[in-house]
This record gives sequence, structure tokens and C-alpha cells, in this order.
Amino acid sequence: MKTRCTLTLGAVAAMAISSTNALAQQRSPVVGTWQMTSFSVLMLDTNEALRPFGEHPIGYLQYSPGSHMVVFLSTGAPNHGIIAAYAGTYSVGQ
Repeated sequence: MKTRCTLTLGAVAAMAISSTNALAQQRSPVVGTWQMTSFSVLMLDTNEALRPFGEHPIGYLQYSPGSHMVVFLSTGAPNHGIIAAYAGTYSVGQ
């Protein structure tokens, strides 16, 4: 049986967008650096929510005006925490 899942990320603005990014901010509301507040994986076949980075993950997402993004995640547990990173491009649907 194949398991289907969906990924849910929660984030809040971590840093103010500088005035040099004001034009980019008007074009795309996601441009900037965001702090992770939650990370869960929803198993669609069982409706079970998994939290592989724990209840209080540490992480940041950064979206550039040039459509590039990077994510850093950690459980925050010293000496045996999970660390993950991802980088790529993004687009915002209209």
C-alpha cells in the first residue's frame, strides 16, 4: 500500500524586510526570512500528523526576490538532533 502524505510548515516573520527589498516585497509577499514555528507531515490515508522535528523545531526559510529559496531545520536536541536543509527555486501562483 502506498502512503500519501502532505507537508505542513508554519512560519512567522523573523526579520524585518529591509527597504532595499520593498519593491520585491510588493511583487511577492513571501520574500524575506521566516522562522519555523511548526513542522508536521499529515498521512492522508490515516489522517495521522507526524512531527519528525519534535514539538518545537528550530528552523528558517528564506525566499529571495530572484525566486530562490533555502530551508534549514533542526530538532534542537543537542548531540542527537535531526538536521535537514533544502535549497531550490520557487514560484507564487496568482
